[in-house]
Amino acid sequence: MAEMLGRITLPQARLGGGEEGGPHIVLLHGFGGSATQWRPLMTQLAGAGASVTAFDLPGHGASLPQGAQDARRCAEAVLQALAAAEPFHLAGHSFGGAVAALMAINAPEKVASLTLLSPGGFGPEIAATDLRAFGAATSDGELAGALRTFCAPGFSWPPEALAAMAAERARPGQSTALARLADLILKADGTQGTLPLARLAALQLPVTLVWGRADRILPVHHAELFPAARRVLLDGVGHMLHAEAPDAVFEAITRQAGV
Repeated sequence: MAEMLGRITLPQARLGGGEEGGPHIVLLHGFGGSATQWRPLMTQLAGAGASVTAFDLPGHGASLPQGAQDARRCAEAVLQALAAAEPFHLAGHSFGGAVAALMAINAPEKVASLTLLSPGGFGPEIAATDLRAFGAATSDGELAGALRTFCAPGFSWPPEALAAMAAERARPGQSTALARLADLILKADGTQGTLPLARLAALQLPVTLVWGRADRILPVHHAELFPAARRVLLDGVGHMLHAEAPDAVFEAITRQAGV
């Protein structure tokens, strides 16, 4: 399905009707991802009684024709798509975490809680070279190589997951869109822009930060920059939390959403 957002059409995946009064959980992927990465988690959450929505953010997956958009514009697009929805619980990974935070800041009445998985924008440090290499990778082998720094040492991606990512990267224009998004995320000095965390804290919104202690893309000490949050720090886990520690991600989201 798709929601019309003025000049943007934002595809989404939905799963589960939820039980009577069950929570609505919205999932936002990171740089180079898509809604499909959430399918196992969506199945788990729906089985627990939640209604789940996942979006392809502009410049990714089925939203590739919209072109890359910065986090602010992505936040506006998702909020427009959810304009008719009751307040929802929002979870976002990496770039999607920055988008989720901006959604809460801009429309706090719509967001019941935040679960942020190694979110972008909490501090200036970012592994810029690795981010660009991941965005440029297209084949299974290139993706496996680029993802080594995104995961803790010893983690291996299943071949079927790499094949699915490679199939998405094969879409004409996908690599160009990711290169453009990297330009939007990164400053000339190789750092990233930061979020207005004081405004987020002032909302007194329930926030859980989940971070891998072995994250080599966005350092775990960024979690300390938002002391208002409940923090879940995972030993032996890198940046790709949904793949490396799916049970911990499920537990964090369900606890925050009250599933």
